[in-house]
Order: sequence, then C-alpha cells, then structure tokens
Amino acid sequence: MQLSFLDDEYEYFYFVTNTKLPPEKVVMAYEKRGIAENYIKEAKYDMAVGCLFLKSFWVNETIFLLMMLTYNLFLLFKMDFTNETEYRQ
Repeated sequence: MQLSFLDDEYEYFYFVTNTKLPPEKVVMAYEKRGIAENYIKEAKYDMAVGCLFLKSFWVNETIFLLMMLTYNLFLLFKMDFTNETEYRQ
C-alpha cells in the first residue's frame, strides 16, 4: 500500500538552499535562524528596542546596550528557572 503525499499523519518541510550540507545540517541551520528571528522579534516588540528617538547617538547607544543587557538577563533567567512548558510561553 502506498502512502498519500498529503496524508495528515506527516508534516513536510522544504528547504531550498545552494549549500553542500547534508539535509540534517540544513535543518539545524534553519532552525537556529528561526530561533534568532524570534529573539529579535521578542526584543523589538516586547521590550521596544527599536524605538529610540533621542538626539545624541551615544545616549541611544547606551540605552540600547542597557536594554539588550536586560533582555539577555531575562532570557538567562527564563532558561535557568523555568521548565520547558513555561519557557515557551
């Protein structure tokens, strides 16, 4: 018996790439990229990192670095003190 291509039991993913990596490594690379994009989105929207409108470049840089330090400490706290289900929320 042949399985249907559109069977609900399986999920299919397609990655189009020009690298010579084996398929397992391609999936791992794209997974890391997706996680990084989620971190950027979380910092941008939840912590308003992209909304610095001060006149001095150096003040903006200092505030941005403090915001990123706070965000990284928050992530470390989440990773160290929450279980898997709480971490995903």
